[in-house]
Amino acid sequence: MQPDVELPPFVWLKVDGRASCDDFGINQKLNLVISERAFDVLDDLPSATSYRSAAAISSAEVV
Repeated sequence: MQPDVELPPFVWLKVDGRASCDDFGINQKLNLVISERAFDVLDDLPSATSYRSAAAISSAEVV
């Protein structure tokens, strides 16, 4: 489809936590919910810009 585009490496995050109880959880609407503590850790990573755009962290509910 776009043969000149190189895709970044993908990783799988299997979330089995409870929303608003654990650092990562899925709510009733099947949205990712992350704790503020987990968000701060991810935000401090050197690749913060790339994971935000790839995973749309900004659309996750931070509690």
